[in-house]
Amino acid sequence: MESQPTKKRLKLGIVGIGVGASEILPQMEKIPEFELVAAADINPRVLATLRERYGAKTYDSIEKLCADPRQARGG
Repeated sequence: MESQPTKKRLKLGIVGIGVGASEILPQMEKIPEFELVAAADINPRVLATLRERYGAKTYDSIEKLCADPRQARGG
């Protein structure tokens, strides 16, 4: 009996949640393997929304996101 291939997750970190990200994220949600794992933005309300909607770890700067060792290999 053949084993099922393991599905890999498409783990994404995003910096700057502007119009482009706001447009593409709902489309990315349709991909079963998609997982938003991290996001950085200067707007705390945007970060709160991302935490609630996606369960992503959020940061108020790209430097903090990049400095987090948990994000170095996809969270």
